Amino acid sequence: MARGSLLRWLMPLLITGSLVLVQAGAASAFVLAARADPERVQAGERATSVISVEVLDESGQPAPDRTEVRFMATLGTITPTAYSSRGMARAVLSCASTGTCEVSVLVGGDRTVVAVEFTSDAGTGQGASRSIRMEGGWVAYSVDRQVLAASDGARFRYRRLLVTAQNMQFEVSSGTLRAQQAVAIGNGRNTINGERLCYWLNQARGVLLATEDRVERLFFQGEGLNVYSRQGEVSADTFQPPEVSGTRTWIVADEVLVIPNERIQFSHASIYVNDRHLVSLPYYIANFTSTGGLVNQIFNLSSDGGLNLDLPAYYAASEKRIGSAHVRHTSRNGYYYGSGTGWTLGLEEQYRIGNKMRGVLTLDDLTSSTRGFRLQHNQELASNSRADLYLNYYRYSPDYPGSLSGQLFYYRPVKEVELNTMLHATKYGENKDWAVETNARYSGKPLGKSEVTYSVGANLGYGNQLAGYWAGFYQKPKNILSYGLQGSLYFPTVEMGPRTGFTSSISGDTRMYTGGASSRSSGDLRLGVRHALGQTGAFNLNYTYSLQSGGGYYYYGEGNQRLDASLYASRSDTWYLSAFGSYTLGNSGMFGSMLASYRLPFRSSGGLPKWRLEARSTYSKFAGWSTSDLRLALGRDIGNYEVLLCYSPSGSGYSSYGFLGSGSGKQVWLELAAGRF
Repeated sequence: MARGSLLRWLMPLLITGSLVLVQAGAASAFVLAARADPERVQAGERATSVISVEVLDESGQPAPDRTEVRFMATLGTITPTAYSSRGMARAVLSCASTGTCEVSVLVGGDRTVVAVEFTSDAGTGQGASRSIRMEGGWVAYSVDRQVLAASDGARFRYRRLLVTAQNMQFEVSSGTLRAQQAVAIGNGRNTINGERLCYWLNQARGVLLATEDRVERLFFQGEGLNVYSRQGEVSADTFQPPEVSGTRTWIVADEVLVIPNERIQFSHASIYVNDRHLVSLPYYIANFTSTGGLVNQIFNLSSDGGLNLDLPAYYAASEKRIGSAHVRHTSRNGYYYGSGTGWTLGLEEQYRIGNKMRGVLTLDDLTSSTRGFRLQHNQELASNSRADLYLNYYRYSPDYPGSLSGQLFYYRPVKEVELNTMLHATKYGENKDWAVETNARYSGKPLGKSEVTYSVGANLGYGNQLAGYWAGFYQKPKNILSYGLQGSLYFPTVEMGPRTGFTSSISGDTRMYTGGASSRSSGDLRLGVRHALGQTGAFNLNYTYSLQSGGGYYYYGEGNQRLDASLYASRSDTWYLSAFGSYTLGNSGMFGSMLASYRLPFRSSGGLPKWRLEARSTYSKFAGWSTSDLRLALGRDIGNYEVLLCYSPSGSGYSSYGFLGSGSGKQVWLELAAGRF
């Protein structure tokens, strides 16, 4: 099929794909993928969720060992800092109060968010269904406002709760349900009735306005619909339906399924833009991004970078399974699908078996000799233990052998000790690397009667690709045995003001190797100041003094001092800022990255901003050499696309999808993409 005819065939689907809001993908130093296990847990003193983060570099390979990963949580307490091993890092989140906790994960200037819901009801753990179903004679989703609306006998199902009304609206971002006219909310045993309802799913509480004999407000808590009294008036805005006027894009469906913090599924979807019917599809799925928008495809067209596209067509969609075929195109400057370019076809199957098994199987480049696959399977086991399996096979070029890698991670708590075991192996041509490593950790315990907490751990490993040691492609692999101890002290936070706190900790790590490999030890003193910027974001400043001795692949030097600063702030759909800087004293090594986006106050007839200014930059300096990248862009919404005029003074900046690459030579170029920050 000729390229021109293929594009004409794809145009209706491209129009459909552009309906979703996507963060214009920042070219960044790292790619982050975070998940919580479990995602829903009953709140309490021992309520915990493990946040796992996969950290990849720009080429898709695991980040170097001991890459620093920082965590911030809106509720409860979380491990503030972790260091990656084989591209993975983990933190433990605990919370005694109910609500939805958003955990920000930061590596350098890159950030992602994962949500954990702490509930008040028993039996609402990971095994419980989290899905929300909305039906009615008319059901539609406002893409611009992220609001689901239903009328003509609307029905809303969430776990044991069933809400019926003539009209209802659900704000997806905040988890707020409002309903009007003949409202009934029941749990299979009890039912309460009224004329207006406001229910906050994240807090499992609501208020019902009843007007049969007199105006009465009924406050209730949990799925048991426990009515309680409350003093004070309720604002009229509490029951006011959310504003959806000015919506340009509607998705009308027979039924809508919402998996909080994951995706929205539409059955028999019809898509309208500016009141014009564009296309009807058997299934349409939109996935949530870390910034709260929606994305289910990549689409970026640049006058210099070419076309980068990942367009899914769904052939199956349910709460337990999603199947999709993917038409993809990678330009000469893209990197996401390897070094190959041109059109490819792939398949993806997302599955959930029962309440304890889930995973994703992806097949790439089915029509070429560079075809590959990826499998991620997560399995819950008994006694709060779990196992994660990762398999990956890729072949960048027919001239080179394929690379097969696998990782099996097993976690099990034994009383107050966390046991982690990982087996990983890689085969590339004649090169074979493997290792098995286990770690036992006892953490979060007070030191005597003080507020100082400590954690201790021990590790044992065997193989030729252990954490902190790598034989490399230019050395003959040799199996070695490693063993070591780790320990940390965390001092209580000193409050320096209502929004400012001072943190400090000391940690040490020693690891011994047999077989002639050099042993190494390290110690860190960390001092930090964190400041909350109201509801908009946070600022962190950290000082680290490190002592290191011995050998290893990533460990060298006699000691160093480092200053790190990070800033994240945003305000609704107006502006966004994320920045990170690191300075190493002694060798004057520096690294910094920044992304800033601002919506200009020129608005469309629907009240949405049309113009956007954006700046992206990176800077690094080490051992006498330095590099920098800068891209400035002016963007304007055209329908459901965004056109950007981009400028890079060095001619080696980057597009919204991947690096343009050194020597591209163009200082000014145009991009067309689906996107808002």
